[in-house]
Amino acid sequence: MQKNVNVGIIFILAATIFGALIGLFGKLGSMETSVPIALFLRFGLPALIVLPGALQFKWHFFHWGMLKWLLLRSGIVFLTQICYFYYLSKGSLINAVLLISTCPLFMPILGRIFLKHKVKKKTVFCLIIGFSGVALILKPTSGLLDLPALVGLCSGLFLACTQLTLHKVTKMISIAPQLCLVFGICAFLSLGVVLAVPGQLSSYVWNDTSLVLIFLALGFSSVCNQILRSLAYRHVNNPSTLAPFMYMTLIFTGILQYFVFKELPDFMSIMGSILIVGAALFMGRWRKRPPVGG
Repeated sequence: MQKNVNVGIIFILAATIFGALIGLFGKLGSMETSVPIALFLRFGLPALIVLPGALQFKWHFFHWGMLKWLLLRSGIVFLTQICYFYYLSKGSLINAVLLISTCPLFMPILGRIFLKHKVKKKTVFCLIIGFSGVALILKPTSGLLDLPALVGLCSGLFLACTQLTLHKVTKMISIAPQLCLVFGICAFLSLGVVLAVPGQLSSYVWNDTSLVLIFLALGFSSVCNQILRSLAYRHVNNPSTLAPFMYMTLIFTGILQYFVFKELPDFMSIMGSILIVGAALFMGRWRKRPPVGG
């Protein structure tokens, strides 16, 4: 069955805006508290927001054939965010998003290995262009490839895995129950981290309005990001089709970093951004009737 790929592109572009906001509020939240607390609230608040989706639960969700995909997706989402928030606490916002944005580089490889999808030459070409732009912005000769950077890079690998599991899960379960279960499982795992690290719940002023607003915004952005991604993958047969468009998160993050932290991108970052946007635009020149798997 053919899919409306252009609709999927619109949804994934909207998701990248909220992806950039997750990075911003996650950075601000971890600066004010800690990585375990920020991670727990990153999942716990969205779980409460989508809790009404629990009313749509059906018993077949808990059959092993369905449950194993939910558990797998939840575990990988949790690993992705651990790596991401760890680097957010060590490095800059833009570099954290750049490292997690290597996700599209891994997606076609994982799709080929696990889903047996054919990787088109056009997709490979666009990914090479896009990753070249990422390399220009990262400037690996500047010492980025240390332990925090390697952990941050793992967030890109794990994010690619989550996109493949999301592509599978969205075809099995409606969005609200899926999000409620995934956020709930990840919140439970995050709570374990909070309880394992002493002094996490008593070290911060929780009546600080700005802190509460930061985490509420983080929760809302997380829900919007996941809903839009789920809608995007319902409109494509091959998840790697949307990979180049995820790079747009970098552009939105650069804008946020300028307005919030007053940091301007340098020449290399601008050139890298041009390559990234160029890859996305070239990938957007779809034929009117894309073939199955496109």
